[in-house]
Amino acid sequence: MLEALVALSLVGNIVQFVDFGIKTGKTVRELYKSTDGSIQRLSEIEKEAFDQAELFKKILKGSLKDRDPKLIN
Repeated sequence: MLEALVALSLVGNIVQFVDFGIKTGKTVRELYKSTDGSIQRLSEIEKEAFDQAELFKKILKGSLKDRDPKLIN
C-alpha cells in the first residue's frame, strides 16, 4: 500500500516537472520570436499598471472627485 502512494507521488512530481518545462519552453519561444524583446502578457500588465497609476494621480489631484461622489469615501 505504501509503495503505491510513493509511486503515485513520484508520478505527480514528474507531471509537474513536465508541465513546468512546457510552460517555460512556450514562454522562452514567445520571447525569442517577439519583435520588442518582451512577452505579450508582460506588455499588457505594464500597460494596465500605467493606466491605473494615471487614474490614481487623477484621484489624488481631486479631478475625479467632483465627477463621481462615490470616490470621496
